[in-house]
Amino acid sequence: MAQRILVILSFIALVVVTIVGGVFWNEKQEQVVNNAEAGVIGHGSKSGGTVKKSDARRTEIESMTANLPKGVQKAFLTAYDDGKKLEIAFVGTSALGKGAGGWSDMVEKQLETAYGTSFVDVVTYQYDGGSSGFLTSSLAEEIASAGYDIVFLEGFTLEDNGEISIDQSLVNVGAIVDLLVSGNPDVQIILQPPHPIYAAVNYPRQVEQLKAFAEERGLPYFDHWTNWPDYTSDEILQYLTDDNMPSGTGHQLWAEAIMNYFVAK
Repeated sequence: MAQRILVILSFIALVVVTIVGGVFWNEKQEQVVNNAEAGVIGHGSKSGGTVKKSDARRTEIESMTANLPKGVQKAFLTAYDDGKKLEIAFVGTSALGKGAGGWSDMVEKQLETAYGTSFVDVVTYQYDGGSSGFLTSSLAEEIASAGYDIVFLEGFTLEDNGEISIDQSLVNVGAIVDLLVSGNPDVQIILQPPHPIYAAVNYPRQVEQLKAFAEERGLPYFDHWTNWPDYTSDEILQYLTDDNMPSGTGHQLWAEAIMNYFVAK
């Protein structure tokens, strides 16, 4: 009799273990499936969203703009992040050589090739005169109202030389900067001097004052004079025309200096 009871109890225990085990197994399987589904939806993201892949093009632009001031580099990256075209303006005197194979023509084409015309648009504004005339011209208002992201501004130092004092020239350049900022408070302005000329005396001192002005205003200053031969040497003559404007060789040198600035190698 006792043996029969033991058999019955063993059978009941086996049935209970089987049922409980089955329930446990089903729960574990459901948990595994749920976890797997959750993993597919939220893999690598605390918020449950998909992970954004690294942007190779953005990294490339960041590398290409490595030589530029941080604010200018940020303008490139912000435009890219926002999916907008970056608007760049070259502004200056006839030393830009617009339409005559000058440095502005060369750099405009090379920049658009390097970054792509779908991303950058470069426009050149050339004014044949000094800072006083430019400041009161419709061209100055036109440039300011366009609201460019980056303005590469040539100081009017050479055109102003002998016409107005360097102090007044710098006041005018400051007013031009203020006008550009009024058109776009986020504009990035890079100031550069005109080209060097042979055996000049007062002009190099005025260019040093332009550089000091840029530092005082917190403006990036692109000093391309370091790329030219010494202005006191005869060597520089091959880079200038008889009327002290950049020759073809001079424009090429100037263009290469600017391209190395805008596109790091």
